Amino acid sequence: MSSIVVADGEPGEVIGLIDPASELFEDLLRTRRWAVSLMSYGDRLLADAMAGLAPAPGGPFRMGSWRDTAWGPVLAASPGWLGARLIDEPVEAGWSMLVRGVVESVEIDDAVAPVAYLRGNYRQL
Repeated sequence: MSSIVVADGEPGEVIGLIDPASELFEDLLRTRRWAVSLMSYGDRLLADAMAGLAPAPGGPFRMGSWRDTAWGPVLAASPGWLGARLIDEPVEAGWSMLVRGVVESVEIDDAVAPVAYLRGNYRQL
């Protein structure tokens, strides 16, 4: 997913842009669910690999430990994650497909600080 926004509300929603040629998009159309993992500062290399900015021999999912959920795999040591269900059919947005989902599950671990990527640098939140 190249971009993601979580919209607060009752219920909350998650909106994202996905490459229509990706396996993620194919899986999303089939299952109509997806998971979003937060990453910690120690996951910077994995974040770069997921973005295609760093090498990932065998694919980026081999670079971390994952656990299965009803919404898909989540990073095992993630400071938090959410599970979403597709609520509208995807629509074209530039070269991507815009997807919109309702948040069905949220888990947050306050003991681990998430990381953000801002202006070319990772910053611990």
